[in-house]
Amino acid sequence: MATPVEDGAWEEEIKELDTGSYVVISLHKGRDDETEAIKNGKWMISDETKTLDQRVAIVEDAIKKAGSDDIFVKKEFKVVNPEVKLALEDATFGENLTVVATTNVKEGTSAWISMGEEGSEDKEIKKVKVNNGRITAEFDTNKLSVGRWKVIVDIPGRCCDEGVITIQGQASIPASAATPIATVMPSPTSTSPPVSAAEEETGTQIPGFELISSVAVLIALAYLRRGKR
Repeated sequence: MATPVEDGAWEEEIKELDTGSYVVISLHKGRDDETEAIKNGKWMISDETKTLDQRVAIVEDAIKKAGSDDIFVKKEFKVVNPEVKLALEDATFGENLTVVATTNVKEGTSAWISMGEEGSEDKEIKKVKVNNGRITAEFDTNKLSVGRWKVIVDIPGRCCDEGVITIQGQASIPASAATPIATVMPSPTSTSPPVSAAEEETGTQIPGFELISSVAVLIALAYLRRGKR
């Protein structure tokens, strides 16, 4: 159907569309207030035996016909089923857990993300909103426990997804990786060389003292030999 524009604006809410590709054409008849694309309030697009591309081509040919001053804008869009998909990774107890899901549902739509331990009916639930095609929720694993957890993301009345993650215990530190304990060993007592009488008196060793003593002994021996002669 061709819907007339009033007061320079047109708005129509279309419900329950089937999934698929759609084309919207906005047309102004121009100064002559005539167009070949619309007859009796209906677009001249033939019948439904034609494909979408063929029907759009028929309309465009009518709009662009020689002598026409029609003005138009064409926009395309798709209707798809709502989808949401979890991207899960295992977590370590004591660390924050971020649960992420992607969706094609419009921005700002409310969603629920829940985590329940297998074998238990207790659940941790977060209410979040779609932001840039993503649904994100943070969980503190300190409030959870080690084991397998079922994760569910639900956009009420639209779509949902679920999966399982494992919260693992923190790895223990191997004995070989433990911090070594320093042991202080007593240093061996050094043995001092014999100290001469001169060293004992002065408390220091006199350089060359052994050489002076040897010379003194030689002089004494030479003197004794001269005395015997």
